[in-house]
Amino acid sequence: MTITVLGSVEAVTPDWLTDVLRREVEFSDIRVTEVAVERSRPTFVSLISRLRVTYAGMPPPKAPTRLFLKMTNEKWTGGRAGHTEVLFYRTIAPEIRGLPAPRCFDAVFDETTKRFHLLLEDLSESHREFTDTFLPPTVPECERIMEALARLHASR
Repeated sequence: MTITVLGSVEAVTPDWLTDVLRREVEFSDIRVTEVAVERSRPTFVSLISRLRVTYAGMPPPKAPTRLFLKMTNEKWTGGRAGHTEVLFYRTIAPEIRGLPAPRCFDAVFDETTKRFHLLLEDLSESHREFTDTFLPPTVPECERIMEALARLHASR
């Protein structure tokens, strides 16, 4: 199977997503019937989209109904954006139990085009979204961030 970087959010079709989710043993019989973009917004480097997923029949209890897609902004020409995030989700995250990170379903970086995409569990209902990356987090948010980083480093 050839794994390629998504060129647009429209490339997340029911068939593509079914194939991605079936890589997980617990979702081997799943079939996606619809993928709807609930919202998208560009950042300087990437395009962030929230997706709603519908399945044929009753999906397994842990099947995601909402996903977070982060991919290279088509206007970005600055190089290897996303490379370290993809590396983290492909190599480090699977090795650490209890890691405070969203579940990753697909993470691809193309060395030739310098483009990437990440397909993650959507945590927007339980986590705050930083809408302005130029404003610093609050003190309680900084404390939670530091606690998560400490747990990550302690696990290695």
